[in-house]
Amino acid sequence: MTNIEFLKSKNKLIIEKINNNPFIIEIFQGILPKNKFIKYIKDDYDYIFKAIKNLNIIASKARNEKELIILNNWVFGFYSGIIFLKFKNN
Repeated sequence: MTNIEFLKSKNKLIIEKINNNPFIIEIFQGILPKNKFIKYIKDDYDYIFKAIKNLNIIASKARNEKELIILNNWVFGFYSGIIFLKFKNN
């Protein structure tokens, strides 16, 4: 079983809720009103800013370049897996 298959099997209900979210449906269909998208970007800015700070803290824990690469691959692999689940289901 691949990591993606494992994640999907353990999170079926969450993935279903994400895929059935009106915002997600509208954005993938290209019909999301501009004002909703602008509100999303403004709301998401704070989250993204804090996520970047947290990623910098994680990176600072690396004792050498090898550990930094491992942490980088883990963090971005995790996020890529989540994004991949959404695109693969469409």
